[in-house]
Amino acid sequence: MDQTKIRKECDHITCPSGCCDGDSGTNQYVKECAKNLTHEFVDVCTNEGGGIGTSHVKEYYCNGDRIENTFIDCGGDNRCSDGACAR
Repeated sequence: MDQTKIRKECDHITCPSGCCDGDSGTNQYVKECAKNLTHEFVDVCTNEGGGIGTSHVKEYYCNGDRIENTFIDCGGDNRCSDGACAR
């Protein structure tokens, strides 16, 4: 995803210091941003992490001041749509 587009999607999060996550952790049902003073990332659908098609979310979250990510399987017949698992 284009950095300019990511910044635009993440504008609503104010992060004066440390790391901020719009969905407060790993919530695969909400597309959100994680940002710190130097980086911004937005949750995306992916087939990484062992998924088939877009059955996984690459979920970004804060660990202290660092942004980390994990792959979450949407489970069952659920699919990822626009950065979040659809029930």
